[in-house]
Amino acid sequence: MPPTSRRSDIGFVIHANGLCWVFARDASGRETEVTLRAGEDLQLARDLNYLAIGDVTAIELRFGNQTRDIVGLAKDRRVLRLNQTELSRLRGE
Repeated sequence: MPPTSRRSDIGFVIHANGLCWVFARDASGRETEVTLRAGEDLQLARDLNYLAIGDVTAIELRFGNQTRDIVGLAKDRRVLRLNQTELSRLRGE
């Protein structure tokens, strides 16, 4: 998992409401690939440049303590793939 040792480094937080998988890559090329179950959280570093989520309807994505509406971004409403530009928009940059 990308390091999140300092609170200021934490970017997106994924909260699972059901079973889903997450693949993330940060700016340095470090990759995270996990399966989350209902009730589990995953904290990711701020400098993500790629994020893929399987079963986007089973998660809540937060950035800066605000939930981001992402279900509509998934073409089939199941798998979501976000590149660096799309992640920047979700961060409000």
